[in-house]
Parts: sequence; C-alpha cells; structure tokens
Amino acid sequence: MRLREPTAWVVYRLPKNKLGVEMNAMCSQDEWLDLQREHPGQQTLVREKIASETEAERLVRSLLEPDLSKSKSKRRL
Repeated sequence: MRLREPTAWVVYRLPKNKLGVEMNAMCSQDEWLDLQREHPGQQTLVREKIASETEAERLVRSLLEPDLSKSKSKRRL
C-alpha cells in the first residue's frame, strides 16, 4: 500500500532545550494536529498550510541562519 503525500506542511518552534537553544522543526499539518492534542501549547506555530515540503524546509533553514549583522566583529584598520 502506498502512503499518501501530505497536502500541507507546518513549521513550528520547539521550547528551549537544557542549553537554552530554541529549535525549529516541520511536519505535516495532520502531524501538527496530533502533536497539539498530545502536548498542547508546548510548541509555537511559526507558519501553517505551507503548500510543499520543499517550501517548509526552506523556511526552517532560513530561521536557523544567524543574523550576520549581530555576529560580525568590527575590524580595526
């Protein structure tokens, strides 16, 4: 039996881990609904109803990229 492709995707933020780091994740819309039933309010929805898995992956990656303006050190000449 062939599994059906999800029709919509969700990107969400996980609570901070022991090191104080927040992580982003993605899942299908159906998995998100199950997750919210099992653990209500523990995850923060970033965006829902994303049309493709590729688009959801891009969003997760874009949220992980550090803000370069904050991390650049100033060089003295």
